[in-house]
Amino acid sequence: ADQVLSVNHIDDYAAFRERISAPNAASVRVAILGAGGSALAVAHYLADHKAKELTIFSRSAEKNSHGGFSVSPYEALPEKLKQIDLLVNCTPVGMHPRTEEMPLTLDLLANFSGAVVDLIYNPLTTRLTCEAAKLGLPAINGLSMLVGQGVAAQEIWQGHSLDPSWGEEAEQFLTKVLNESL
Repeated sequence: ADQVLSVNHIDDYAAFRERISAPNAASVRVAILGAGGSALAVAHYLADHKAKELTIFSRSAEKNSHGGFSVSPYEALPEKLKQIDLLVNCTPVGMHPRTEEMPLTLDLLANFSGAVVDLIYNPLTTRLTCEAAKLGLPAINGLSMLVGQGVAAQEIWQGHSLDPSWGEEAEQFLTKVLNESL
């Protein structure tokens, strides 16, 4: 029988690295909400770049480890959040059409003093990023990561690096289109 070689690429890692990454990851204490594929890619990136502390939180009580990372229940989030520098939402909570939802309560967010990254890009401003901004917290959406995934996929497909302006122009275009259509 013929053998088929399959090569898989996970471009979430490259996208986080290129478009969102924390420049001083070694000094950052991170909470990741969700334990799916994008959460694992972000966790691997941050672990590879020696994040000071990394905790994945999941609503699924049956998960206590995933992809080599320990997973904590959401019930542990209130105490841990006080010690966190970066909160990354890797859940679909707050995505269209359920845009009024947040992956944590306003009370919890009010006790947080770090930066917020929400991987959701539809809507561009989620309730999480909106409420974080109201509290004066730096907050960004996931459009940069979506563009980063596209750039990574094109580089893999074409076999060479793209000019960085390609991603910047794509993000500007998508921001305009999404703002007009939503």
